[in-house]
This record gives sequence, C-alpha cells and structure tokens, in this order.
Amino acid sequence: MNEEKVILFDVDFKWGQNHPDIFRDYANLTCRFISGKNASYIKYTDAFMETSPIGSMKHSALADQIRCRTPVWDYAGDDIKLDVSFNGIDYYGNYPMSMVDALSTYRLSPLCGPIGGGTSVNIYGTGMNSSVPQEAEVMVKFGTTHAQAVDKSLIEGNQWNDDDYHDELHANDKLLKLAEANYPDLEDKQSVEKYAGALTPNVSEMFNFDAPDVRGQGGIISVLIGENVNITITDHDRNSSTYR
Repeated sequence: MNEEKVILFDVDFKWGQNHPDIFRDYANLTCRFISGKNASYIKYTDAFMETSPIGSMKHSALADQIRCRTPVWDYAGDDIKLDVSFNGIDYYGNYPMSMVDALSTYRLSPLCGPIGGGTSVNIYGTGMNSSVPQEAEVMVKFGTTHAQAVDKSLIEGNQWNDDDYHDELHANDKLLKLAEANYPDLEDKQSVEKYAGALTPNVSEMFNFDAPDVRGQGGIISVLIGENVNITITDHDRNSSTYR
C-alpha cells in the first residue's frame, strides 16, 4: 500500500547465542525498501522487536518478531524488495512487496438521499482498482451493516476540478460547506478515480429507524470503501439493530 502500514516478520533471534538485554540495547533494527522501477530510490524505516501475538505482554517472553512501517511511496504499482537489518549495515531478506495506490475516499456526490435507498452515489478517491491480486473484491459500505462489491468496470480515471464537482452537487451553501469541511483538499487536475456504481441502501431495513419529521429526512450515515471482512452472524433480531 502506498501509505504507512505496520508489517510484522517472524524472526529467529537465536537467543541461545545472543543475550537478550545486550541485543536489545545495541541492535539497530531497520527495514529497507528498494524500488523495482528505480534502484536508486530507497527508503528506510525504524524497526522494533515484538513478542507474538503482538500486545500479549507475556511475562519473561523473548521477542520473536520484528515490526516496522511501510513508507509513503512515490511509484504506484512498484514491485519492491524489502530487507531487514539488525545493525543498520548488513541487510537480509529480499522479500517481494507490491506498492499500490492507497485506498482513499476524497469526495461523495450527492451528499444526501431518501431513507428508502436507491440513490446512485459517485465516489471520488484513489486505489479502488489497485487490488493485489486484481480479482480481489473491493467493497463499499454504508453505515455499519450494509456492504456491496465494487463493479470495477464502473471505475474511471479523472482529473479533479472543483467547479465540475460543485456543478454536480447542485447543493446549497450549507451542504457545500459541510462537504468542503469534512474532506481533504484536492489540487486542480489531480488524478483521482471515480466510481459511479454505489447505491444507497434502504435505511429502514438496516435499523429500527423512524424519520424525525414528516418530510422523510434522515440523518448522516458514513460511507466507507475498502476490503470486505467476513464475519459470521449467528443471531439477528430483524426488529432491531442487534447482532451476535
């Protein structure tokens, strides 16, 4: 991913030969990332010893993993090599990695829709078509319970233009200010992806939800895009939002 992500390595520190306290005090653990597109493009990040499972806080347990972060990368689609060093000089591993565009959402259009669902939503962002492997599903999620697979044939490349986006919204000043306040700035002609295949769900089927007024207007619901996480639901009361 072309963003900072934590990665973990299983490591044999050979504690029968290395003293844990001395090794911890004097080791210079470093991860090195070498571009496959430009061999002179190299980045380093600090690494740390960990005991698996991470966060277990086992008493007297010796480290058996290395943790580091991937750097932000300038070359999307780059097949890189990852090495690890214990002294900051000698590197080992030569592990293959793929750096793809970070999966991000920049803008949505429109900014609201009826509770009954069926509103077509345009999502502007990056990384929606960068799955590795390519056939891996990317999902759009509305709220906390409704997800739908992205139809990658409906993703197209665009150059960002604020005026075009404002024309598309047909929004009043209040909604426009809300949109601008909650999303990061985009440069004019910045490369973005547009996905035009998301449909809002029927909120009344997702939650025990009543409209707050006679006009049938609801509240704000979050929209996320990312990979699907499989969770088995063993019990669900359809008359409420309770799951187990």
